[in-house]
Amino acid sequence: MSFEVPARVRIDDAAALVARGRAAVLAGEATIDLARAVDFDSSLIACLIDWKRQALSRRSDLALINVPPGLRSIASLYGVEATLFA
Repeated sequence: MSFEVPARVRIDDAAALVARGRAAVLAGEATIDLARAVDFDSSLIACLIDWKRQALSRRSDLALINVPPGLRSIASLYGVEATLFA
């Protein structure tokens, strides 16, 4: 089982999404599935960074799967690609 990111993640969606994802990570979720993410902006990067931070605080790993190429491009632009996807 994994936490699935919705198709649309824009700035107005981010606060609710980060809270849902944080709850999943704190409950022990170890995988974030990005397969459905097709309409997103850099706020999704902020969500991922928050979730990774939450996982690290629990001393656990968080795998990101089915990462869209466009999301990798945004992460690279902001200099966080290695942090998120390594």
